Amino acid sequence: MSLALKPLALGIGALISGMCVSHATDWRREVFYQIFPRSFRDSNGDRIGDLKGIESELPYLQRLGVTALLINPIVASRTYHNYFADDWYKVDPEFGTNSDFFHLIGAAHRRGMKVILDAEFQYVADKHPWYKAWKQGTGNLLWPGGAYWPNLDAMWWDKQIIRFEPIDPLNPVARRGVLRAFRYWAAPGGNWRLGVDGFRLDHMMDDFEWKHVKTRLLSRFWTPILAGLRAAHPGLFFMGEQADWSSGANILAMRDMNAVFAFGLQSAILSLDPSKIGAALKGAIAATKAPKTQITFLENHDTERFASKVNGDPRVLRLGAALLLTQPFTPSIYYGQEIGMKGMKGDWKSDGNDIPDRLAMRWSSTLGARGTAVWYKGSGPWALPVYSKDHDGISVEEERGRSGSLLETYRRLIALRKREPALSSGALRVLAPRGPILCYERTAARRRVLVLANTGGKVASTRLADRVAHWLVKSDGVSVAGDVLRLPAYGYAILERGA
Repeated sequence: MSLALKPLALGIGALISGMCVSHATDWRREVFYQIFPRSFRDSNGDRIGDLKGIESELPYLQRLGVTALLINPIVASRTYHNYFADDWYKVDPEFGTNSDFFHLIGAAHRRGMKVILDAEFQYVADKHPWYKAWKQGTGNLLWPGGAYWPNLDAMWWDKQIIRFEPIDPLNPVARRGVLRAFRYWAAPGGNWRLGVDGFRLDHMMDDFEWKHVKTRLLSRFWTPILAGLRAAHPGLFFMGEQADWSSGANILAMRDMNAVFAFGLQSAILSLDPSKIGAALKGAIAATKAPKTQITFLENHDTERFASKVNGDPRVLRLGAALLLTQPFTPSIYYGQEIGMKGMKGDWKSDGNDIPDRLAMRWSSTLGARGTAVWYKGSGPWALPVYSKDHDGISVEEERGRSGSLLETYRRLIALRKREPALSSGALRVLAPRGPILCYERTAARRRVLVLANTGGKVASTRLADRVAHWLVKSDGVSVAGDVLRLPAYGYAILERGA
């Protein structure tokens, strides 16, 4: 969850070191695909993405190589992003029904794909039972006035008046209520086999809303909830989104937490500075003790699109894919990233600021094509064809099967990651940068794979210490003369090293 007023605390320096180097875990072998449901796929012609639309595209995701879905909130809410719920136990009717969601889970499981649900149970909107009870003076499960963001009642993109309040996280009755909500989605009817495989825990912090009032939440609120879920279902996966976008070391250190988000590594990749990327990799490895992992990403629903950040340069888009899919943590692809969708935050003083980063998934060459979820059409400046327009070359239809397209690059790199043990489960050693060239080695058993990435806009060369046993994948323009490897601007090479 992100609004324009949220403070950020980015940077590699925040990453802690000195812990054991983390090697592969089962979750590191997964390839996540993050879906913003309202924008992904419309199945019934109302131009709103829905659960049946997601299910209809499971074959596409499987062909891409995805092994786990990360689905943004689906609970009943009047906000377009569904982060402030009216009902924790009901699917938003615009997305479908509860049965549709559990059917989607079953369909994904039959294809060997996991489902992770983005869950925000720290806030309730004014139609939620807890909010109503508080207003009527019959309930005390909220923390009135505790929200960090001021004046949100007037900030909704569609001018609705929706009030919300945070729960009181230190109220044991409230905590047990949150635990029940998690259990419902993980084990409908008490059956853990039918529910989600884990949760994205939105907006995690130790000092609630940085107000120094509701403190030590990691131990007093989150630890009992996660322990209660883990006791019943040891295999549940928990990824915590650190609210301040720092390293999240204190969250990752929690016994039952599996992962945090690698904000520092994302920032470093965006810099295209090989020293910063190398330092971020070293820091993240040192901070992540097995069997835990980090969720690595180039973009998500809270950030601007990678393609816009790099001015749509196809070489940099392919390089970003290579860096994302050759590091030792769990990669997450935001819907449309694999085709180069664009979007930058607006400045409309509302939660509409993020809509350009959450536009309709481009299945077809035209926005009017069936299934395209243009729910925002005609509603405001975010609907203007600045980032997404007909026949712009950015769609599954226009990229599928086209050699060298970003979509096919992602498919090839994901397939390589899944079949190459050194990439999916190997250790990583960062080598000294060679000018603009980032170098790191991945090793597993007797497999040695070298990744080289030219982060600069000019041709660069480097000497290879060992012979090339086998080219695994490389960008166009890579060449070798003797022991000198030549990389084109923003080019990359992934090769098996000889003995």
